[in-house]
Amino acid sequence: MDSDDFRVLGADIYFRSGFPFAIAKYNHTQKEFAHIAPAVREFWKITYIENGASTLEFSGRRYKLRAGSIYLMHPDLKTLYHITEEPLSVCNILFTKDFLKEFLPELMRRFHFFSVFTDDFVRQKKIPFYALESSRPIRAMVMELEQEYFRKEINYQLNIKLNLMRLLLQFQRESAFLESGRERIVSEIRSMLEEDLRRSFSLTDLAKHFAVSKQHLCHLYKQQTGRSIIEDVNERRMDHAAELLLNGATPISEICYRCGFNDLSYFYRTFKQRFGLNPGEFRRHGK
Repeated sequence: MDSDDFRVLGADIYFRSGFPFAIAKYNHTQKEFAHIAPAVREFWKITYIENGASTLEFSGRRYKLRAGSIYLMHPDLKTLYHITEEPLSVCNILFTKDFLKEFLPELMRRFHFFSVFTDDFVRQKKIPFYALESSRPIRAMVMELEQEYFRKEINYQLNIKLNLMRLLLQFQRESAFLESGRERIVSEIRSMLEEDLRRSFSLTDLAKHFAVSKQHLCHLYKQQTGRSIIEDVNERRMDHAAELLLNGATPISEICYRCGFNDLSYFYRTFKQRFGLNPGEFRRHGK
């Protein structure tokens, strides 16, 4: 896929009367995508695959889709279908970020999943794509959105906004259990460690941040890394303490504080478990 050759799908094609939401249903064929450039959009898109199968190409990757798959896509992601079973019947749920402006600031602050809506998500070279196999609740929510949109009964615009938020929250809940979601959680926790080793890590607060239970978070982290979160925190702190001991004359009590320990005796015990020497012995031996 040539990254310099792409189409831009404009918002004005889909959105009418100042209402930045639309549902577009298509039956795609292989011939339709045989000689077509990838596309970016001026809006966000959730696509539910109703029938058929395809591979979605983006960012040098290929993701297999089949009936029941559902995905959330950032506007800037260049994508192209490679249909393997036609027709590929899709239900596209299209909306702008402004459509959800009352809800997103709080959700982006509280839940990792909604960070995809931040302005710098793509600039941080993260993959702005979430996909999963739809559950019964998700399929029901997609149907409710379709009914509200096409029937246009009283208060339908408000109902659509609320139902879209319900769908995104359910998507967030279910995607937390995907392998890719697990990798992102581990990566973010490790980034937190690198940013400030003095930071106090509460497993309860971390679990709330990622919208999973504390038990699930601990299991997930150990499954991915082979170590518990606390073991990983202490190992990184100990490695940093060793660097400080060997490079300078910083008092050991100050190093203890810089590395996130409030108890000097606990710092000594943990350090000796890691290196076989207490901090003073390690400094003398290293020099």
